[in-house]
Formats: sequence, structure tokens, C-alpha cells
Amino acid sequence: MKKIKKYLIAFVVCFPFIPAFVLASSAPENFQGLIGRAVELISLMVPLLISASVLLFIYGIARYIYYGDSDTKREEGRNFMMWGIIALFVMVSIWPLVGIVRETIFGSSGDTVDVYQGNLDFDDSYDQY
Repeated sequence: MKKIKKYLIAFVVCFPFIPAFVLASSAPENFQGLIGRAVELISLMVPLLISASVLLFIYGIARYIYYGDSDTKREEGRNFMMWGIIALFVMVSIWPLVGIVRETIFGSSGDTVDVYQGNLDFDDSYDQY
């Protein structure tokens, strides 16, 4: 089990660097390029971590329901649910702070949502009913 855990950790750490080898991308030339790569790596990891926390929460629910007759197993399921919610809350609450720091260091990223600027007058043809 320890051997599998060791290989799994090594795979998770090395997984984000695989596209660099496959696409033959060059090494960063300056500090800003290095920081840009780190931001890309973190951007890839955030959805994975959020998914893992949601799965942890769902696993806790399943464990809580399945082992309904055992108090210790139900307590373990409750703990899984609690830590899943805490992890999700921490990641989602820190995300805007990371965005502020990113825009402070790199400037505007240009990935904002477009707002509709058209006419919002509704058709009054339904007033006759």
C-alpha cells in the first residue's frame, strides 16, 4: 500500500508537467515566464482539487448512509463530509484573492465576462391576454 501511495503522489506531482514534454515547449526565459508557468500549473490543479473535495463530501455521505448502524463508521462519514465542505469553502473563498494578486502582478488578464449592452425592452404583445 505504501508503494502504491508513493507512486500515486509522484504521478500527481509530475502530471502537470507532461504537456511540456509532449508539446516540446521551451523553458521559461525570465522570471515572469517562470511565474506564468506556475500560474498555469495552479490553474490546472484548482479544478482537480475542487473535484476532489466534492468527491470527498459525496464519499462521506455514502459512508454515513451505508454504515447507519455503526456509530463509529457514521462518525467517520460525518468527518469526511465536514472536511470536504471545509476544503471546498477554503478553495472557493481564496480564489478571488488569487485573482486580485494575479491582476496586481500581471495586469488585466482579459478573461472577463461580456455583459449584454443591447435593448432590454420587452415586447408588450402579451398584454392583450
